[in-house]
Amino acid sequence: METKFKSPKVNPTFTAKWNSLIGMVTNRPNFKRGHLYQLEILCDLYVEYEKLQDLVEIKGYSFISDGGRNGPQEKISVEVTQLNRCRADILAYSKHLGLLLVKDSDIESEGTKDEWT
Repeated sequence: METKFKSPKVNPTFTAKWNSLIGMVTNRPNFKRGHLYQLEILCDLYVEYEKLQDLVEIKGYSFISDGGRNGPQEKISVEVTQLNRCRADILAYSKHLGLLLVKDSDIESEGTKDEWT
């Protein structure tokens, strides 16, 4: 954990994500303090993701509408839609911060295969 940049929030999920990612963000050669704001948003997204997962587990993935002109219909819950949006946002912020898994060109050039490829 990077002690110079302590977690700005006390939420356990936020703090765990912050502590696990802060070193990868601050040890990059192109690190700027602005990256910390993006990391804070990413950690907030993980907190939202966890809350949405809990709601989906309780409420379920879909619901039956009361009907209308077409009668009762099964629809995806709002929480599932928001959860999918949150996943997309987590991916986007992870890309912005360079935190995604990528192929290791050194391993490939040595002739051994990376298990992620």
